[in-house]
Amino acid sequence: MRLISSLSEILNEFDVALLDQWGVLHNGRVPYPGAIQALEILKLNGKPVVVLSNSGKRWHVNRCRIADIGLPTTGIDHVVTSGEVAWLNLYSSNVMSGEERPTRFFAISAEPGDPEDWAAGINNVEFVDSAADADYILVMGIPDGCDQNLARGELDIALKRDIPMICTNPDKTSPSGDSIIVSPGAIADGYERRGGTVKWYGKPYGSIYHHVRTLYPNTRPKRFLMVGDSLEHDIAGAKSAGFNSVFVRGGIHLESFSGRMTDHRIIAEINSLSTRFGGCLPDYSLAGLA
Repeated sequence: MRLISSLSEILNEFDVALLDQWGVLHNGRVPYPGAIQALEILKLNGKPVVVLSNSGKRWHVNRCRIADIGLPTTGIDHVVTSGEVAWLNLYSSNVMSGEERPTRFFAISAEPGDPEDWAAGINNVEFVDSAADADYILVMGIPDGCDQNLARGELDIALKRDIPMICTNPDKTSPSGDSIIVSPGAIADGYERRGGTVKWYGKPYGSIYHHVRTLYPNTRPKRFLMVGDSLEHDIAGAKSAGFNSVFVRGGIHLESFSGRMTDHRIIAEINSLSTRFGGCLPDYSLAGLA
């Protein structure tokens, strides 16, 4: 693993840049310092950029959000979200192997109407008010101020009925301004730990990387560079896909790198965190996207 100060130092080491959204480009409210400059550098050097996000929403919703936050989208070639890959699987009836496509969902989302917006374009999808009437549970977001115990009673019903869950955002935590908040993956993780079946979409799971490969079929895995702030999701997922990776220390693990630290101490801390979150070491590390 090598500590670097800018992607400019390793431009010859990759052909396609995959950038995480929350924790790398922005904190949910404003761009991180250096993010706009990094996008400009990649564009000037002819590097395709894919925003690869564990967002439960469709790609176009996230592209609009990126622009609204103040990031230039002219240098972004594709936005790929876990929600988009899940939508594509549901659209093609390829959700659970050997099973008919689910039609009745009990959804957990950040805002009312998000599930219907997500499912637009797919026939015969209905959202119900109780898990007692559902074929599947869909977890795509958590309302502000709520935690992983959201809808616990409905999930108890789902467990008793052995209803599978689809999770379109596997992040357990994510940055929001200066805070770290609970994310939908925490609900799905709890459901799975209690014996429920979960179909996961997004990093570190393979379907989202397979989708990226279809966008650049002639690019070898090692010529993709995943830039992310989660060792558990971004870095582990990149390794499983055969991609190289850059760990950004300014996202969800920021507190582990606060204060003045020597390079030796930074590397030791990354090794410690890597052991805690699956044992996947990045190829490079940045303090923040630059």
